[in-house]
Amino acid sequence: MKKSKKTVSIMILTFIGTAVFAEDIPTYELNKITVQAEEQQADAVIEVSSANIGAAKTIPDLLRNTAGIQVQARANAGGNEDLTVKLRGHDSRHYTVLVDGVPQSMSGVMGGGYVNWNAIPLNMVDKIEIIKGAKSAAYGQTDGGVINIITKKNFINGGDVELTTGSNGRRQYTLNYGIQKDTFGFAMYANKSTEDAYLRNSDYNNQQIGLNFHYNINKTNQLKFNIDHEELNRGLVIANIPGTPGYNNSYPITLTGDTFASSNGTPGDGSYSKIYRNNYNISWDSQRSAGTDTITYWRNDEKQREYSLLSTGILAFDRYNVTDQSSGLLYTGSHIINKKHTLGYGIDYKMLRYGYGWYNSNNTNSSALYPSQKTDTLGMYVEDTWILGKRWQGNAGLRYDQMKGNRDDSRATQIGSMNDQSFSPKLNFSFKNNKSTTTTFSVNRIWRAPSMAEFYWHYMNTWGFAAGNNLKPEKGWGYEASVDHQFNKKIHTKAILYYQNINNYINFAHTYPFNCYNINHATLWGLELENTYHLTPYSSIFLNYTNQHTEKDGVNPNDKIGLSNELDYRPHHTISLGYQFDRYNWHVRYDMTFTSNQSATLFFPSTKPLNAKVINIGSYLIHNVSITKDLNKNESINISLYNIFDKNYCEIYGYPMEGRFYTATFTQKF
Repeated sequence: MKKSKKTVSIMILTFIGTAVFAEDIPTYELNKITVQAEEQQADAVIEVSSANIGAAKTIPDLLRNTAGIQVQARANAGGNEDLTVKLRGHDSRHYTVLVDGVPQSMSGVMGGGYVNWNAIPLNMVDKIEIIKGAKSAAYGQTDGGVINIITKKNFINGGDVELTTGSNGRRQYTLNYGIQKDTFGFAMYANKSTEDAYLRNSDYNNQQIGLNFHYNINKTNQLKFNIDHEELNRGLVIANIPGTPGYNNSYPITLTGDTFASSNGTPGDGSYSKIYRNNYNISWDSQRSAGTDTITYWRNDEKQREYSLLSTGILAFDRYNVTDQSSGLLYTGSHIINKKHTLGYGIDYKMLRYGYGWYNSNNTNSSALYPSQKTDTLGMYVEDTWILGKRWQGNAGLRYDQMKGNRDDSRATQIGSMNDQSFSPKLNFSFKNNKSTTTTFSVNRIWRAPSMAEFYWHYMNTWGFAAGNNLKPEKGWGYEASVDHQFNKKIHTKAILYYQNINNYINFAHTYPFNCYNINHATLWGLELENTYHLTPYSSIFLNYTNQHTEKDGVNPNDKIGLSNELDYRPHHTISLGYQFDRYNWHVRYDMTFTSNQSATLFFPSTKPLNAKVINIGSYLIHNVSITKDLNKNESINISLYNIFDKNYCEIYGYPMEGRFYTATFTQKF
């Protein structure tokens, strides 16, 4: 009954907007429907050069102000695996991350969809395009949508250097350089970032270099090759509780710490993980008179060193996990049939793999390291974007997805096989009510197969209540309606309602006891408001609001990991208010973010699931400011102050966030 009422409400809003604003107009704006992040207008586009001038931020920092996105981090410890960035209430196992259109996991398929956001230097990003929901036929295996990170391509015979210093020993050095010679182009970037531990033992050191080549075969064909290498060293967060052995009052009280998978003993000071990552991709782009074709091959090659010292100082183990050896082939194309119809189509094939690990020392108390499982996914789609009249535009798509899973080593006797497939129709309409107002409506089928981590723990958890049950893909429907209105030259607003009902929702947290099973369904719905007001030609403010709700039904009463009636760490209200000023040689950015109270289970992920209890994190309001001065056309300096009022808060229970801190950045272009 609840489902039908919410669905009807969305439909009523759409048709009310259609009736109220209908007027005759001579033309129709073609770019109002979102179907592909790379080719058409996305739900949200963040232009990094204007949103972040000179400040040393990360991509999650920049995403915080976007309606429909929530960031949940741990001070300078950085990522929180699948939970760092949530898109419409979904963690990263439930949405797709792309870099220049190429699928990314960037921290190994063993952990599911864990995205290492620090692996993407913000100063190399041109813009971020976001599709919310599963309305695009071009992208499969997603409930929450798509985040497509577009890197800079315009370093033509020049580049820049950035030097950053800041609180807590922050240091960052970046170099970008590119040249273009006739038909050949080359660009490179290098980045080194270090930071002292804020939470106990959580020091950070990241080094990265990337090379991009392109060759113009002729006026319509281009070859591109990209390679990215990273070495990321991060100390494990160690619990820091007064009265316990090793407590250090130089660090904040931290109620829990990190652990390594498949190991005995709790890591102590000096324990760390170091990621060695290489990403490669090569692509061919072709422009036809009536369309385009792009073929891309990509490969990830990643291993992770895990060095675990016990609290006594004794070495527990020193080992290497080969966390990602995945590869894939991607084809996308388009064809203009006539003035009213444009076809889009594509194939996406992924082989998700990881490799054999080894121990440098002390492996007697830990399990062997071999690739237990492998999965192959295949997606194909076709869609038609057509103009129905002066006011109407439609987009109808059909997507086919298949997932095959099996063991990848004869010793993985517990791993079973899985083979499932589905067709997913997508239907989107846009109506130009008048010259100032556009209404859109979307209905789409949702289908998501289990991630590698979910597939693995479904079979490997033989001690839990979920053992022996068949794991099914998630299936459901999503609905969305929006009204976009330009009041005048200064004021713009957009309101979006969305609703998703997902059957066979996979209930899983990547922590002991690793129960992974289907529940009856999960429901996610909410309201997003985006507002912009241009005060003067050189200053503006924005105000974004998200109202978000989640429900779960069918959670096993013996499952103590996560809330039983809703998803953990999903605040009902988030508000972002910002001010931008650009005049003469000055650039000012101020933002204020409010997050309402939220519930979770104690130590979620919980180290003591049988003793778990529901906790509440209070609301918090954080203020940040950034000021940039252009010294001349090639030099600038930036000062940024974060958490201006030194707010004491946490985004994950037990992990306090930093108080007031600063960064200072000098940029030299050449």
